[in-house]
Amino acid sequence: MQGASNEFDEELFLAGEITPVFFGTALGNFGVDHMLDGLVAWAPAPMPRQTDTRTVEASEEKFTGFCL
Repeated sequence: MQGASNEFDEELFLAGEITPVFFGTALGNFGVDHMLDGLVAWAPAPMPRQTDTRTVEASEEKFTGFCL
C-alpha cells in the first residue's frame, strides 16, 4: 500500500485535515494490532472537558469516556 497516497503527516492528522486508513478484520485478528498501535502513537493526549456542571480533568482517577 505504500506509495498509494501521500506520506502520513501527524500535524495534519491532529488538525483534522487527514484521516489514516487501516485495513484488517477483527474476526480474523488481522490488522487489529496495527490499528491499536497507530491509535496509541498518534492520538492526542486526553484534555479537560467542560460538562453542564463542572470540568472533567484528564488526571481524575475515575475513568470517563465518550464513545461514538
